[in-house]
Amino acid sequence: FVPASVVGGALVDMALSFLVMFGLMAWYGVMPTWNILALAPLMVLLMLCSLGIAFALSALTVSYRDFRFVIPFMTQAWMFLSPVFVPDSIVPPRFRWLAALNPMVGIIEGFRSSLLHKFQPWQLSELGISTLSCLVLFVFGLYFFRRTERRIADVA
Repeated sequence: FVPASVVGGALVDMALSFLVMFGLMAWYGVMPTWNILALAPLMVLLMLCSLGIAFALSALTVSYRDFRFVIPFMTQAWMFLSPVFVPDSIVPPRFRWLAALNPMVGIIEGFRSSLLHKFQPWQLSELGISTLSCLVLFVFGLYFFRRTERRIADVA
């Protein structure tokens, strides 16, 4: 499972970033609150989503060699479709469920809420929809990877 090793490497990077963040929090005298405990399940959710996408994209890349050129474009487009730079509160309430179909919406807002102590009630429904989206992505990606695994050994 090569895609899992890529996600594992990114997880190590994230853990080191958290060490730096906690060090800076201590340096500047910022005390973490109990909200910080929400980071653990959010990281698990992020890993599931990442693994599902990595499994599916690795199978597609082996089957269709030129697909690797599309991945950076897709990643950049996905970043702009996710609330990375702006909060999701700018989305009108009647469209929030549609935005939450993007699995990263609930995860990013969860990280933002737990680190900045700004929890909004609608975020629970967004997180629920994102959790379901991540689980579907993981199951689909794993199924697709396992189904094409025999062909991958022949092609690669």
